[in-house]
Amino acid sequence: MSPNPITSLVPCMGPLHVDLNADEDIVTNFLPFLRFVYESIFPGKKLADKPKPWRTQFLLEVTYGGWTSVRNAVQTVFHQSKNLQYGTLLNLLDNYIPLALASYNILFN
Repeated sequence: MSPNPITSLVPCMGPLHVDLNADEDIVTNFLPFLRFVYESIFPGKKLADKPKPWRTQFLLEVTYGGWTSVRNAVQTVFHQSKNLQYGTLLNLLDNYIPLALASYNILFN
């Protein structure tokens, strides 16, 4: 027996798992919106309640890419809106998705 026995272990998550969990949390919390996006891109296909990680990443990339294309036009029209749904969607598209997409690169450096 060693002189200093290990009495407990604290598991650590690596950067990949932190990134995958962030992506999964976004999809879980905004599933109705992301399901609408997915089914608009792929008519006749259904997005699973818990999509595979590659599909989650793809969906976030496509959603953010589309948002960057229309962002200025949408904000011009709705810039004074106090609607809670618009604010939540704006927060998702401007903050959560870019953070999740960049988190792996930031954590891994």
